Amino acid sequence: MPAPDPDVVGSRPRPLENAVRLMYAGAVLALLGALLTVLTRDALRADATGTVADQVGASPGAVDAVFGVALVAGTAFGLLTAGLWVLMAVLNGRGVRWARVLSTVLGAATVLSFAASLGRARPAVSWLLELATAVVAAGVVWLLWRPESSRYYAAATAARGREVR
Repeated sequence: MPAPDPDVVGSRPRPLENAVRLMYAGAVLALLGALLTVLTRDALRADATGTVADQVGASPGAVDAVFGVALVAGTAFGLLTAGLWVLMAVLNGRGVRWARVLSTVLGAATVLSFAASLGRARPAVSWLLELATAVVAAGVVWLLWRPESSRYYAAATAARGREVR
């Protein structure tokens, strides 16, 4: 999907510019989360092994196998999340309306997920990373729906409509 012609649409308004910057920051936070998972894998494995072996009675080998799969899945999820942040930044920067709606849904899910996890025990650095991500997501949603941003989306959609005809 090509970017709208700046002569027709005008430059991106400041709120949308800031939303795009925050989305790139969200991608960095997702990468940091994936890196944190990899760097702390031994401590996570020891904690999981003790907890699961005590509660379920699984052997440490079985717990290690499940933990290995979870580690790979968690790291892949972090990388995919970072990619999604970047994709949403690019598409929203171009004024793609459905990307704004999807970003809003994902942002709300991020904030609600953080709020739901507030009672869960986790390392302070993980909590801070999740808090920062929730704040970034809330900021993105607010900026995407500012009146200036809405006008840009409308102009970009109209300009793309002219390109198709």
